[in-house]
Amino acid sequence: MGPQLYFDNYTAASDVTVLAICIVIGILIMTSFVTRTRPFFLFVNMLVSLVLAVLSDMILHDSYAHTTNGKSRSRSPNPERKVI
Repeated sequence: MGPQLYFDNYTAASDVTVLAICIVIGILIMTSFVTRTRPFFLFVNMLVSLVLAVLSDMILHDSYAHTTNGKSRSRSPNPERKVI
């Protein structure tokens, strides 16, 4: 068998936590009196990239769960059938 991915024990708690922290940081940064310099825009771009990564991870796991009906691909599709 190939390497096991972490789909079986996935919970969205960490993704939701990172997303919430990014939103709070984004709101605080945009409402503060910070000069809009190049490092500021680099930080905002990093924050946006992190949000996109979290959202794509959540979409990946959601689509994986829907295509496999919540079952792992490593399990045998027919449990009565023994593979020799």
